[in-house]
Amino acid sequence: DDSTEKIEACLIQEEEHENATLVRGEIAAIRARLATYDADARRSIELSRKALALLPADDRFFRSNVRRNLGLAYILTGDLSNAKQALEDAVSLDRQTGNVVSLASNLRRLAEIAKMQAQLHPAQKLLQQALDLTVDEYGHRLPIAFQALLSMGDLHREWNDLDGATEYIQQGIDLISPSIEVWTSGGYIYLSRIKYAQGDIEGAEQAIQKAKQLALESKFSELDDFYADLYQARLWLSQG
Repeated sequence: DDSTEKIEACLIQEEEHENATLVRGEIAAIRARLATYDADARRSIELSRKALALLPADDRFFRSNVRRNLGLAYILTGDLSNAKQALEDAVSLDRQTGNVVSLASNLRRLAEIAKMQAQLHPAQKLLQQALDLTVDEYGHRLPIAFQALLSMGDLHREWNDLDGATEYIQQGIDLISPSIEVWTSGGYIYLSRIKYAQGDIEGAEQAIQKAKQLALESKFSELDDFYADLYQARLWLSQG
């Protein structure tokens, strides 16, 4: 963070630099993402808006990333209407650039919003679109598919298809590589919810403890710790 502050300070002093505005926009975008990882939604929204004001309209790649980040920040605040709009804008930009990885991720986020609004069938359609995008020429799942698989598993839990839910969740966990192990915590949160729905309270507690352990071991983000603590609290409350 110190290095980005020094870079930005230098650019502010050199207003005539032809790329100064672009770089300041990119710095704001990076800071916004870091604020989201720290679960600081207010600052993330502020920095995302700043980045969008500075980034050129034709920089679709960066603008998509900022829109996605803005959507995530709005989700943290509970503002699902603005979150949906931001993610729909990101999806539109991804389709223009052909960025399949980002597109699949943003479709999955839109599905999560639909699920929060009890729109389960629209959520399923969005997740299926994401899964259709994340296969190679031989029909094998690409690693990025893990996100949609985890969400699809949780959707099947909502429908009380617990065997199907478990299968999707396990497929998602198996696809998570060591480089993105931070997501494994989320997989075990989903698994805990399935165990609870099956009446396996001990298994649910074991899964959430695993999620908390992985979240603590990860230095990448505060979000995984936040969600692990949140779902553990819900588990305890559900038991009276």
